[in-house]
Amino acid sequence: MSTNSLMAFKISNVVEEIFGSKKDFLSLLRNHGLKNKKSIKEFLEFFELCEITNFSQFMIFSFEISELMKRRIIHFSDTLGRSNYDEYKNHTQVVFETNFEGLFEKIKEIRNPNSKLNFIKIEDLSLKTTEKQLKLFKIQNYTSNSKYFLLISYHSKHKMDSAVEILKVMEAFLKKEINSDENILAPYRNNISNKKEIQINGDKYLKVKSVQIALNKTN
Repeated sequence: MSTNSLMAFKISNVVEEIFGSKKDFLSLLRNHGLKNKKSIKEFLEFFELCEITNFSQFMIFSFEISELMKRRIIHFSDTLGRSNYDEYKNHTQVVFETNFEGLFEKIKEIRNPNSKLNFIKIEDLSLKTTEKQLKLFKIQNYTSNSKYFLLISYHSKHKMDSAVEILKVMEAFLKKEINSDENILAPYRNNISNKKEIQINGDKYLKVKSVQIALNKTN
């Protein structure tokens, strides 16, 4: 758990002392006899998000099932002298996954004022999010297990609208790459909510792996 948040977590280094490595610990959970138990599956979902970043950063995650985690969060929220400040409060974290090499790097590059990707114009996509607002999003790229991941964090007041618009920007790139005029990632909102694996071209796909909204449930 982050020292400045009740809504973002990462795997403790203590795990390495006991199990040898965090990857070994995750492998153990994946093969655990109780792996199909709902609370274990919830932990696995969280741990797999951590694995994407090579366990290097705090990940927003809403524990809905694990009573152990819910009690721990309440315990830390009641800690005497703890600040009410929470660095992740009111943030939405969306994780996209693909095997289409280079797609997510282009999403980051468009935010660069010196970008050579001038074939796409934000204003031509009828987006509610302006180019200036897009540059305020926290965007990170990772590669894990031969897959590519894009982590996007933005203010929750935008709800799913910002995730939809990121998907539209991706679609504009993909149309150029595969020479298509079809809206291949539509219907956008449904595909995000259902975490549908969208076939792009051949064996190439794109999907939303996770959507987490930082809500303070201890109040």
